[in-house]
Amino acid sequence: MKRALAPTVFYSRRTLIYWAAGAFLLAATIGGYALVRLKEQSEARLQIARQNLQILKKYAEELAREQARLGGQIAALQKKIRAAEKKRAAAQAPPALIVKERLFPLAKAVEISPGRLFATVARVESGRVLIRLAEISGTKEINRSKRIAPGEAWKFSHGGKSYILLVHSAAARPAGARISIRLADPAKKP
Repeated sequence: MKRALAPTVFYSRRTLIYWAAGAFLLAATIGGYALVRLKEQSEARLQIARQNLQILKKYAEELAREQARLGGQIAALQKKIRAAEKKRAAAQAPPALIVKERLFPLAKAVEISPGRLFATVARVESGRVLIRLAEISGTKEINRSKRIAPGEAWKFSHGGKSYILLVHSAAARPAGARISIRLADPAKKP
């Protein structure tokens, strides 16, 4: 079985040029339309990105102003916290120790404030200690004395400050008394 061949069709050169030019114009038009459309879409996206960037810049400036305001508040609060911590630490701290607990020998003056205040254990009788304080201020001399049992405290003032003298124990050998002296807490009234 032989197939019959289809007759060959010949078109004129002019027709082929028209068809080729038409196909080229159709492809160029579709390609141009696609390029214009892509360019419009990219410009629209770019415009949206610019608007978003402007919004973000405004938001960043607002956040920076808020951060600066909060930074000032944080610094003020930290300063208050430090001051409160110092006050609390000062309130909880024991009074400053002027003379640690030590033996004050009998009849020997011990210097408490250099060249200004001296304490002397004068006598130890029946468990009580006679303590004398000598204060030198300018041209005046002030002498005080008090009998104190071990465990008792004596509050006195010197140079605008209050002190607490505490007798820990009295001993016959070596003769004297174990005494400590602290600055009194200014917050507590006598």
